[in-house]
Amino acid sequence: MAFSRISAQDTQNQSATFNVTTTYGSTPTQGNLLIAVLYNSDSYTLVYSSAGWKLAVGSDNTNGNSISVWYKTVGTSEPTAVTMTDGSSASGSMHLILYEYQTDTKNTNFKVDQTATANSAAATANSQTTGTTKTTTQPNQLVIAAVEFAGSGTLPSWTNSFTAQLSTDRAFMADKIVSTTGSYESTLTVTGVAVKMSGAIVAFNESYRTFKPQSIRPHPFSPGLAR
Repeated sequence: MAFSRISAQDTQNQSATFNVTTTYGSTPTQGNLLIAVLYNSDSYTLVYSSAGWKLAVGSDNTNGNSISVWYKTVGTSEPTAVTMTDGSSASGSMHLILYEYQTDTKNTNFKVDQTATANSAAATANSQTTGTTKTTTQPNQLVIAAVEFAGSGTLPSWTNSFTAQLSTDRAFMADKIVSTTGSYESTLTVTGVAVKMSGAIVAFNESYRTFKPQSIRPHPFSPGLAR
């Protein structure tokens, strides 16, 4: 089993309110894994998602901003539009980035394996770690790193062989497709005015379905059975 990103489906949108909608370029393929990375100028705990989306991991900044990663397995007649809404009545902004990943096994039972979060207590640098996960429970995983930067950052650079993907100037994402178990972390460095930042990381796997063997009772007239 191996994950791969469908780059043509990368898309993002930004809103100056606590409601943002981003739309995939084409209908996602049933059984694939959808990923959403959300910057919110409020806590991620106040976010309401489109139907079927689940929160994988979120991290609040001490300034009140947050970064979160959401996921969903593509169903039948999957909508192309995804909406995230903050339940707060206060004004704010949201950035939403969408991705689609496929695997070669067509298994539709995606699971969150390990997560970690981190945030900076002071605006003294332009870099932020995601935190370090515990050791993953199985190989062949997709690891997503996400960091929020409320200072309009540019030129993102990630450590530990994570690959930068589509981002905004406040929501940054990188991924790493791994074939062995391990613990994972990445640190983002950007160009921009130093601000407080927060980061999060999550490892996804495909949980294989197992079937319990059933005992087969012999036919009453099988050869060798007493009658």
